[in-house]
Amino acid sequence: VLREQAPDLDPLPAVDVRPEDQFLIIYTSGTTGTPKAIVLDHAAQTAAPRALAEMWGLDANDITLVALPPGYLYGLSTAAAVGLQSGGTVVILPRFHPRDVLEAFVDHRVTVYHGVPTMFSMMLDYCEQRDLTYDLGHVRTMICAGAPLAPETRQRFAARFGADLQNYYAMTESTPVFGRLANDPRPLPEGAVGRAAPGLKVRIVRPDGTDCAPGEEGEILVRAAATMQGYLNAPEQTASAFVGDLFRTGDLGRCDADGTYFITGRIKDIIIRGGANISPAEVEEALTSHPAVQEVAVVGCSDRIFGEVPVAFVVLRAGASVAAEVLEAHAAQVLSDFKVPRRYLFEASLPIGKTGKIDKAALARRLATDERV
Repeated sequence: VLREQAPDLDPLPAVDVRPEDQFLIIYTSGTTGTPKAIVLDHAAQTAAPRALAEMWGLDANDITLVALPPGYLYGLSTAAAVGLQSGGTVVILPRFHPRDVLEAFVDHRVTVYHGVPTMFSMMLDYCEQRDLTYDLGHVRTMICAGAPLAPETRQRFAARFGADLQNYYAMTESTPVFGRLANDPRPLPEGAVGRAAPGLKVRIVRPDGTDCAPGEEGEILVRAAATMQGYLNAPEQTASAFVGDLFRTGDLGRCDADGTYFITGRIKDIIIRGGANISPAEVEEALTSHPAVQEVAVVGCSDRIFGEVPVAFVVLRAGASVAAEVLEAHAAQVLSDFKVPRRYLFEASLPIGKTGKIDKAALARRLATDERV
């Protein structure tokens, strides 16, 4: 309310706010485990928008479309707040629906959009079923985060809409981490998630804590522009989440000699079959490359012989059909034999969590009772 419109309005009290004071308590998505409440300070929530705006080259001319839930950091801060703090316009939809999002792109001449892989897959499915094409030539930045983006999905999206999906990697506890830098014209290699965000500190370490060599896989430790103070009322959990001032992401990755980063899996998601490690993301990428497959989620299932084996939940493209044996043979062309799933559960859709990501915890619970497994 403007002072001229309300002359009797009492002045706001003066408040001494310091950068290290708590600003926000927000939950992680919980798609792979129990949601955790994290605490962010004022310094984090001013530094992150500056870093993100620099990374993506955002300015006052941008129009950002938000269809992510604002109760989580991706929708609230990374998409909406960054767009506003860059001086641009933000269009907020009450929910995600592929039709509503695609129409909003056109109606509002959107230039920036944030989503998770499932959202882009649903847009493709919606248009492929109806043979629709939307002109998205004015959308200069399409950002995909929250889960691995299958190369097949990226290629199909570009073919139908003429828009390139950018990988972006961060987490509620620490953001931004990796992505494509607007001021770096070098192309990213296939499968790369990006390069280090402005101001990022990062190490990739072996299980013994020593640093990995270029190209060697290890756990990613980071300190980004916005890194949490800690988990709410959980000092022991907070202490175990840090190595010095670096946050333990729980993700596996590698960095090449050119400073390009690749995410290869998540430590907690790793399926251990007879003592050998299997990354679900690698298996999902192999299966999604089959032309009949729309979406895949690979989850570990208990096995009396091997301890654990991969099981694939598969959603087919509209009108497509394929036998499990064909998918198994397709995966065997690019994967080592022990990584190839022997069981395939065909689904009309996969369970989606509140943030729009596939809820693998729900799928894992189903495996204990599903008679098809």
